[in-house]
Amino acid sequence: MNYKDKTREQLLKEIELLKEHVVILEKENEQFKIITENTSDNIAITTFDLKAKYLFVSPSVKQVLDYEPEDLLGKSFFDFIHPEDKKVLLPLIKKYVSLKARKLLTGKESTISETIEFRFRNKAGKWRDMHSTVNITGKYLLAVTRDITKRKLMEETLRQSEEQYRLFFNLLPYGGEVIDTSGKIVKCSPSTAQILGFEMCELIGKHITKFMTPDSVEIFKQKFPVLLSGKSAVAEIRMIRKDGTELNILRAAQPIMDDNGKVNTILALNVDITEQKLAEEQLRSQTKFIDNLIESSALSTWISDENGTAIRANPACLKFFGATEEEVIGKYNIFKDEVLIKQGYIPDLKKVFENGEIANVIIDYNFAEVEHVHVENATHKIINSTFTPIMNDDGKVTNVICQTLDITEIKSAEKEIIKAKETAERYLDMAGSMFVSLDTNGNILLINQKGLEILEYDDIEELLGKNWFDTCIPPNINKEEKKVFNKVMNCDMKGVEHYNNEVITKSGKRKIVSWYNSYIKDESGVIKYLLSSGVDITEQKASEDELRKYREHLEELVKERTVELETKTKRLEDFNKLFVGREFRIKELRTKVKELEEKLGI
Repeated sequence: MNYKDKTREQLLKEIELLKEHVVILEKENEQFKIITENTSDNIAITTFDLKAKYLFVSPSVKQVLDYEPEDLLGKSFFDFIHPEDKKVLLPLIKKYVSLKARKLLTGKESTISETIEFRFRNKAGKWRDMHSTVNITGKYLLAVTRDITKRKLMEETLRQSEEQYRLFFNLLPYGGEVIDTSGKIVKCSPSTAQILGFEMCELIGKHITKFMTPDSVEIFKQKFPVLLSGKSAVAEIRMIRKDGTELNILRAAQPIMDDNGKVNTILALNVDITEQKLAEEQLRSQTKFIDNLIESSALSTWISDENGTAIRANPACLKFFGATEEEVIGKYNIFKDEVLIKQGYIPDLKKVFENGEIANVIIDYNFAEVEHVHVENATHKIINSTFTPIMNDDGKVTNVICQTLDITEIKSAEKEIIKAKETAERYLDMAGSMFVSLDTNGNILLINQKGLEILEYDDIEELLGKNWFDTCIPPNINKEEKKVFNKVMNCDMKGVEHYNNEVITKSGKRKIVSWYNSYIKDESGVIKYLLSSGVDITEQKASEDELRKYREHLEELVKERTVELETKTKRLEDFNKLFVGREFRIKELRTKVKELEEKLGI
């Protein structure tokens, strides 16, 4: 109906309706203006074509992208989009245009709403991540866009964090799993599966108590409500491997909250401490053994702290020093010991505590002279004490062990031995023979006063340590005498037990010494020393030589007289023979005369 055909009342009524509509539109426009000017979202209207030129841009674009609305009006949306995002958004705008053409052909209204994300270049030329909800509003496209750069950064950070968490979780050197609020495993690390000997798929979905010993299940029931209340928990439990063996596990669990602060899942970390527990048990056993060893040892042993104060003493120690625990433990301090201070041992003992060195000292120790403690039955002994430091992993001394021997009798015996040695040395010096002791290399270990006199030395230090053969044997017989020495050192005394040889004195004179050789062996039967006693027979040898010469002269005289006597004897024998022959002849003649006289009768 044309307005000319309407009555005045009808026209007035329409005018009133139009005014009311204008008021409503103005109100809506005012509301839209308030929204567009105060919202942080960017509201834009573009043409509904492939150019998508800006027709309206809300003032919030200044806050988001630093553009004034006028900077964008009339320009294409695609002029500000990242090239890679254009490849995604162009097919989308084509889709909108295709729907618009379908509406024109069919006359049917098409409703479309699309959510897109893209990168938009701000006025400074930097890319910002944007999120838009796009709707068709008649001939235009309405886009409500929000800057999600921070959210994208947070998402990337979260993604990296989750990736790191995943890698960390999977690379855990010890077991780790995530369980839900019912106790079922929803995720586990490969190390968990390895520790328990299962495949990961065999663990996921199973209740965690399925892999615990009965006593550990009870511990779980006590700790799980604590975790569900939002608190962490730590416990030692025993878990069962697939092969049935049991493991000692140190388990630490931490609840993971959702956005509402409610426990969503629980992260549990498991450390296999089976070997540690075994080591602890071995350590306890060793500690007990050491304790028993110290307590039952007959060797006096006491232990100090790092400051030198006695903290422990075994029964042998208390008996050794005549003390009780009440008298010395926690009271006696080595650095306050007047006996040690007086005898000058404190510097050596400080090295034990400060440098970790071992010290061994011999002390004339009268415990009654230690004034900072009172010991009723204190003993007085000569002791040999060894102080051994105990250090921690940082090399700091934490304790010192002192072990003590009573060497009173030994010292007394040593004095007797020294006395006997001095007496023996006096006897040797008084002896008329020289005594020499050589080591296996022929070096002089001992020589008495008579030996010094024979060799014309004034001081024993001139010879001690010198080689006997290089110093006291003439060069021309040096090698031969060394052969004799080696023969003796090889336990062959045949022909050399009593032996004469020349020696050379300090002044170069040669003397002849008659030796009696013997050797001294150690406990294993090895010869350690040669001991020889000798007599200077130089003058005797000279007398013998003179006597020999005189004897030889007598022998020559005897030979001469013998020859002369033999000659005279031969002459005498010849004369005797002649005389005897005559006697026999005379006798024969007399006999014949007698016979003739008888015949003649005269």
